[in-house]
Amino acid sequence: MRPSQLGAGLRLATVLLVAAGTWIAGPPASATVAGPVPVAYRCQGLGMDLMVAAQVTVETPATVQRGTRVTAQMSLAMAANAPFGVPARAVSGTADLTLAGAWGGTIPVSGLTNPDSISAGEPVRLSGGTATVALQTPGTATFTPGDLHFTALGITASCTVSGSAPVAATTIVTP
Repeated sequence: MRPSQLGAGLRLATVLLVAAGTWIAGPPASATVAGPVPVAYRCQGLGMDLMVAAQVTVETPATVQRGTRVTAQMSLAMAANAPFGVPARAVSGTADLTLAGAWGGTIPVSGLTNPDSISAGEPVRLSGGTATVALQTPGTATFTPGDLHFTALGITASCTVSGSAPVAATTIVTP
C-alpha cells in the first residue's frame, strides 16, 4: 500500500470510528423495524480506543411460520462526513445479531458496505448486511445489534457493544 493510500485509509477509518448518525432507509411494508436504535460501541483499531455512538437498523419479516428461514437486513449510518471521496464498496464490514425470545443465539451478519461512492463532505452509510436463521420455536424472536468489525481501505477496526443494545427488530413465529 502506498503512503497516500495508507493515509487515506487511516482518515476514513478514523471517521468510521468516531462517527454516529441517524440516516435510515424506510423498511418495506412487510418488514418489522423497531426503528433506528442507538448502540454504544467501544471501537479499537489504528492504535485508538474510542467510545462511539451509532444508529443501527435491522429489518425482519413481521410474521413467519415455524421453521421458516428468516433473512435479517442490517444497515447503519455515521453522522461524520467523509473527509475525501470514497469509492463504492471501499468499506466492508461484518456484525453479529443476538436473538432472544422464541429462539436464542448469535447469528453473523455479512455484506455491510458502502454500495455507492461517497463524495467528500457526505455522510458515510453502510448497508447490505444480511443474516439468515431458521426460526423453529413459536413465539416472539427479537434481533439485537451486536459487535461490529469493518475494513476501510485496508485498515481494520473492531467495535464491541458497550453496555446493552436495544432490540432493533421483532418477528412473530407462528405454529
